[in-house]
Amino acid sequence: MSEEKKYVFISHSSVDKPTARKVAVELNNLGIEVWLDDWEIMAGDSLVQKIFSEGLSNAKAFLMLISKSSVESSWVKEELDYAVVSRIEDLTRVIPVLLDDVKVPAPLRSLLWVDIRNDFESGIHKIANAINGVNEKPELGSSSSTILRPESVAGLSKNASYVGLCLMSASLDDEGRIYSFKGTELINICPGLSETDINDSIDELEELGAVRTIQAIGTAPFEFARAEPTYILYQEFAEYLDYSPEDDIKIVAAAIANYEQIGNKKLHAETELSISRLNRAVAYLVDYDYVDSSRTLGTYPYSFNHLRATRRTRQYVQSQNLTVR
Repeated sequence: MSEEKKYVFISHSSVDKPTARKVAVELNNLGIEVWLDDWEIMAGDSLVQKIFSEGLSNAKAFLMLISKSSVESSWVKEELDYAVVSRIEDLTRVIPVLLDDVKVPAPLRSLLWVDIRNDFESGIHKIANAINGVNEKPELGSSSSTILRPESVAGLSKNASYVGLCLMSASLDDEGRIYSFKGTELINICPGLSETDINDSIDELEELGAVRTIQAIGTAPFEFARAEPTYILYQEFAEYLDYSPEDDIKIVAAAIANYEQIGNKKLHAETELSISRLNRAVAYLVDYDYVDSSRTLGTYPYSFNHLRATRRTRQYVQSQNLTVR
């Protein structure tokens, strides 16, 4: 591969080679050069070794085509983990591309992925935008200059309150994406804090349940690989939102009680909440055993499939004096 050019690498299963070629052709038509070789995921191959031996540091982006066949491959099952994804990210942009109705592998869920299942052309343009740096995800640090440091929220220290507010502000969206942040990213969105400040703040927030962390080796000076906000963060920092997470929970609980059993799309239509707000409200109700939840592959962007009302659902609705049909 020429050192003067930067290519886009595509990782795919052998079954998905026709789609990989189609993606490569469309990207080339948009002026993006693609490196498409025989990285077919076969038994006995170590794609990790292939990736780092093929000069990935000179890649413009690394596309991972996610399908029914690829999630069953040895690459995903045995070799793709948080440490590998983090190492690739250190070299180039990682863009998962969803081909089938399957669950995105855990190490990739924190990334902005592109869905080309139903609208291939639109998906290709989203991929091109991501490769060229036109990202639908809010720019990290874009709003940090307007964030004032709160004295204390939920009994947290001033630094932890500041980090919590920065995390929430950087992960607001309506589309159900899962956001997580590296320590280096938190330094950018929380200017003025040291690595130690970030570590201590994330530890406090995790103790509160407002974030969950992903651990991996090689993250020094940070004590975590990624920090992911939970619904508790939004509840504790509700005064900084233009809506009430508590009201969302009540709306969702009443809708579930009305229908006894309801699917994600139907619940979305009934409550008229954004997908992200709906997912967070459901997460609260599930965690506190107010509803029964089922989840299968392919529920994205929803975090659940079907929900069923129980005695505790009805008791919760009654205790909140909510109206049900």
